[in-house]
Amino acid sequence: MRNSTARVFGQRQVTQIVKTPLTAVFPKKSKRKSIEDLKAAATDRRKYRRIKVQLSGRFMREDQQEYPCYTNDISAGGMNISASVKCEPGEYVVFYIEEIGRIEGFVVRNHDDGFAIAIEASSHKRERLVATLTWLLNRHELQGPQERRHERQIPTNPQTILIRSDGKKLPVKVLDLSISGARVSVKALMKTGEKVHLGKSSGYIVRVDEGSIGIQFDTEQSPKTMHPFFSKK
Repeated sequence: MRNSTARVFGQRQVTQIVKTPLTAVFPKKSKRKSIEDLKAAATDRRKYRRIKVQLSGRFMREDQQEYPCYTNDISAGGMNISASVKCEPGEYVVFYIEEIGRIEGFVVRNHDDGFAIAIEASSHKRERLVATLTWLLNRHELQGPQERRHERQIPTNPQTILIRSDGKKLPVKVLDLSISGARVSVKALMKTGEKVHLGKSSGYIVRVDEGSIGIQFDTEQSPKTMHPFFSKK
């Protein structure tokens, strides 16, 4: 994996996320929308609650050129994006947005700093996006105070078992840990709000990133439950 790079738009610095190539998810054929389709999409995206949040990301146009960007606001129906380039109305664009993941959609209009899109997704993906946006909206209440109060540490014994709500066991790696929560590397598809057990601790998934999840424990953990992650073998 290459290191991230940064570019400056106006007075804001935007990190370009260099991860999975977007060419792997870009359709082979153009999926442009007509003006009538864009009007319908604009009406549809107003059904969803929009939150103001700035998240770094990148996007790929139909010519397969990638550009850094950041979100100004987002809902399950659409996004307002700031970027150094403008896109044509109706153009199909693929995004990777930090803390959210892959998003696909059509440009509905341009503005001074970038453009707005109507998100194209299945009902299941929209539900997952709503859950992620709910966490982003409430993350100060969910984990902000605890994160400031409890120092995160990197465990010396990071390999453990994650038990999902359906009882399925997954081998995972704990990336960092505190008495109030953990960040875990996992390959399986997860969603926010799911009840899980990590080792001897139980909690809920409060964040889903690309290849990792954030878990908030039900209660503050004791040194006894934390010991297996840091003991010498």
